[in-house]
Amino acid sequence: MLTLVLSGYSYSQTEAEIKYEKERYEEKTKEIKAQIVSDITDALNLDAFKKQIVTQSIESYFEEVTKIYSYDLPVYEKQDLVTQLDARHFNDLKTILKQEQIDYIINQLKGDWKKDKKKKKRKRRKQNN
Repeated sequence: MLTLVLSGYSYSQTEAEIKYEKERYEEKTKEIKAQIVSDITDALNLDAFKKQIVTQSIESYFEEVTKIYSYDLPVYEKQDLVTQLDARHFNDLKTILKQEQIDYIINQLKGDWKKDKKKKKRKRRKQNN
């Protein structure tokens, strides 16, 4: 009987720890999402109205992607759904933003931003023969 009580107590501790870790994870993801949205809107130099519209659109995009990945589907079907979402989700922004700005938003969300491709020149050592 004592083992049952102790095992139940240890189980509830781990359940509380799991809940705590989940809350920390959700809070961290909210911070990261807010930082991403802030970085994108700051880079686009938008006025307050456009900034609010873009922020809402990006947040709804995150929600839709989260829903898609929570479905019990094969990975390739999830990827197809996300591709379809990418193609249609930001169409409403075409009335207030240029296509280049919309492409920038999508690229930033996908992680396809262009990295600096500056190649460092290697210094060649003179070989002493």
